[in-house]
Amino acid sequence: MESEAWAFIKQVVQGRWFSVYAGMMMMIGNGTTYIFGTYSKVLKTEFDYSQTQVNMLGFAKDLGSNVGIIAGLLAEFVPTWVLFTIGAFQNFTCYFFIWLSMTRRIPQPEFWQMFLSVCFGSNSSNYANTAIMVISLRNFPDRRGIILGLLKGEEFLLYKLKKQNLNRDPSVALSIVDQKVTNCPKSFSTLEEIAEISPSCISNICNKPDRGNDFTVLQAIFSIDMLLICLATFSGCGSSLAAIDNLGQIGESLGYPARAISIFVSWVSIFNFFGRVFSGFISELMIIKYKLPRPLMFAFAFLLTCLGQLCIAYPFPGSVYVASSIIGFGFGAQNPLLFAVISEMFGLKHYSILFNCGQLVVPLGSYILNVDIVGKLYDAEALREGRKMTGKGITCTGAHCFGGSFTILAASTLFGALVMLLLAYRTRDYYRWDIYKNYKEDMWIPQAEMEFYRLDNRKNIDD
Repeated sequence: MESEAWAFIKQVVQGRWFSVYAGMMMMIGNGTTYIFGTYSKVLKTEFDYSQTQVNMLGFAKDLGSNVGIIAGLLAEFVPTWVLFTIGAFQNFTCYFFIWLSMTRRIPQPEFWQMFLSVCFGSNSSNYANTAIMVISLRNFPDRRGIILGLLKGEEFLLYKLKKQNLNRDPSVALSIVDQKVTNCPKSFSTLEEIAEISPSCISNICNKPDRGNDFTVLQAIFSIDMLLICLATFSGCGSSLAAIDNLGQIGESLGYPARAISIFVSWVSIFNFFGRVFSGFISELMIIKYKLPRPLMFAFAFLLTCLGQLCIAYPFPGSVYVASSIIGFGFGAQNPLLFAVISEMFGLKHYSILFNCGQLVVPLGSYILNVDIVGKLYDAEALREGRKMTGKGITCTGAHCFGGSFTILAASTLFGALVMLLLAYRTRDYYRWDIYKNYKEDMWIPQAEMEFYRLDNRKNIDD
């Protein structure tokens, strides 16, 4: 009896659902990136930054969190624990430096030093993200939307935990070490071949496989589908990040009290979580039951975000509360959908590299929209009011401070939605079929035992 119980426990611990549980625990501790909107105001006042400088730091955060190509390449060759170790060390080093500077334990750093600290600190999350998502999608190839929604939603829960500390002392949360070094069981070999650049490889770029099959890295990068994905994320996700990064300053310019600003910044976090989980489950249901393309739901998420941005561009009483909820939900929905679409279009063989490639244009869009448009228009409006640097940062008061810039952001997000509608039209025939058929046939475990099969039980056994 004891041997049977022990065998069952061992089977559960080595099963795919326990791997998801371990991943969720680590993703909870991987959400430091999302608290920038709260402590950026403190950086502005403590270090006397202009809005353009604050938005430059926001760009540093977006750049670091979205450029995970190094983590993707390492995931092809090194064990999982190596990725977690690198991420934990990088996370602690960078945020500890920011904490020391904010608490005046060290002299105020130069702006470029703060830029690099924010950039590399947010970049640390990519190591855990890459390892966890690649393992989870390979263990659940037929439930990608659900798994991605759960994992990315859990990542955002940390914001609420740290937000409680930020309300009392914004430097306290930065001292928390976010990532845990955990030796997760590896369910697949990471020593996969990366496409070699050779004459034969270049000739094969144009001979792409059908959607859903395994693309090489170059075949995926030079495909029209990837071009549309990058164009949509550049305009849609970039404008969403720009909106979220400026919520604290938006509330201040519209005359909201500090407590109200804290509330609607928290609402972004809460509805972001709901958006991530909702989009994962609902998009999976829409595909299985109604055969709707997942990019169609991606376009819907962009349209929601556009509506929220218009609420800020043309404010009414309480509009920021409405906008923060809508933008948070819309941006949260975008995250799992982006990663799921890339896996469905180009396969899972080189997913660790491809999903990081799909994010590369997001910081570029964030920089152009956040720094060159929102930040500069805000500073221009403040100077037009006759405001000057007072040691507390340059400030602007009134609806005009963000009105023009958020109209541009809304137009950019709308363009992203139109691009996703084009991708949905291109892939409508693909989603009418069972896109998970190949992966279901690869499983040899009986359906009754499916949920507890071991991570390496695939249909690759000897006949």
